[in-house]
Amino acid sequence: MDNHAPAMVELRAEQREVARTRILTGARSVLVERGFEGTIDDVATAAGVSRRTVFRHFATHDALLVEAINEIVATVRSSVPRPPQKGEDVEVWLTEAAVQLHTLHARLVGRAFWDVHVPRSSVSPEIVAVLGDLERRRLDYGTQLAVGAWASLGGSTPPPALVIDVFLLQLSPFARHAFAQHSPEEVGRACAKIIWTVLLAALADPHQPQIVLSVQS
Repeated sequence: MDNHAPAMVELRAEQREVARTRILTGARSVLVERGFEGTIDDVATAAGVSRRTVFRHFATHDALLVEAINEIVATVRSSVPRPPQKGEDVEVWLTEAAVQLHTLHARLVGRAFWDVHVPRSSVSPEIVAVLGDLERRRLDYGTQLAVGAWASLGGSTPPPALVIDVFLLQLSPFARHAFAQHSPEEVGRACAKIIWTVLLAALADPHQPQIVLSVQS
């Protein structure tokens, strides 16, 4: 009986897991830099493995992208700021939240976000489904922040649609890329000021005519 066999099996399993982790890390970095234009060769180079090794762990390019996107989403979800707490300084919270979100966008999302909103006939149904779920999560989360801020400032009714819209736009990677020449902190602070101005105006006259954008589902 070969007493070394279990150890060898365990070692091979560990090596497979290390390779898989490197491939997913490479895929995430390629998504940030190149979006869906990134190829398997790009991923292999970023991971420091061969193209053959990538396909040994992931049957298709789309299967790799789906798992990489899911990992990005999980990381972002575990790191995003929570809505303001009762008695918290909302203006301070808003600035810190905006800076934190735009820093996350720069580090974890990058170019990939643009591809979420660009129709592509070549994208598989699996990726379309993942991206649709990602967009729903973004809308739900932005709405939660808007509702929390509005309530913390004394709003007794649901926030006007414009307040929700400005949260969704100013805290999204769209705003980050619109000011790509600035640091995430600079973008976050600027976006927080815009949101704060809209919040105060809406609280002063919540019944004024609203311009409702089409960013809510």
